[in-house]
Amino acid sequence: CFTKIAKLARASLKQSQFFGCAALRNSTRFIQYATKTNKLPSFKILTEHYWIKGENVFFFGINIDTDNKVANFVILKKSQKNLKKHYTMISGILLQNQLNNKTITEQIISHYKNSNYSIRKRIYNQNNRPSKFIISPPKIVIGFLSKKDHVEKNAMLNELRSKKIPIEAVFAGDFKEVIKKEYGKALGDNYFVSKKDIYENLFNLYNQKRFIIDDKISFKDNLKNELNSKIDFFKHTDQITNTFLQTVSYPLWFRENIKYKRSYSA
Repeated sequence: CFTKIAKLARASLKQSQFFGCAALRNSTRFIQYATKTNKLPSFKILTEHYWIKGENVFFFGINIDTDNKVANFVILKKSQKNLKKHYTMISGILLQNQLNNKTITEQIISHYKNSNYSIRKRIYNQNNRPSKFIISPPKIVIGFLSKKDHVEKNAMLNELRSKKIPIEAVFAGDFKEVIKKEYGKALGDNYFVSKKDIYENLFNLYNQKRFIIDDKISFKDNLKNELNSKIDFFKHTDQITNTFLQTVSYPLWFRENIKYKRSYSA
């Protein structure tokens, strides 16, 4: 009986459809099911009963002004529900230079190293080696609305990367297709994206109820009013709620459109 179950378990690991799941929630139940039915659980059974339903992963969205004096900073929590990604905006703050005697860069690094936004993740090896746990930090996505050269020459962006902080830089402009410029291993890349694509992605997620705003955010109602009115936050940047919508749109676009493998050391 054990040999039969072992073969079934090994066979399941070889099926690529299972690699997206994080881990077995309860190996005893898995073995009981396989013993009773003499077959592997279906993908639906695995995701709904045996495998962890997607861990919470944190994303930081940052929108820096051209003078590097102020930055909108949002925190997104991604979760998996019914095999679809869902996002909750849990924080939205304004970072100012020399706040508590820290530069904006130092404040970003402080949030990045905050253990509350990192997860302990088990990595499974496909070569029958023992699994191991790693600490998965949040993903940082910085958005820009400026000239193309300014994105790659931005002092704050380069300073963060020089300190081994991985940054995905998204430039919103009038592009017909996504242009990706690789920066360096484990330090993020630069993406040049249509403003329309970023804009529509945010409202699609909101209408599908896959993007929600936490009740604890003080200006939640203002954000919802702007979302319901479908305001063009790229044109109307005079109100702070619009700049925060612009800020949150960058990591949402990135996670929905860019397939990536996490690198854990630069």
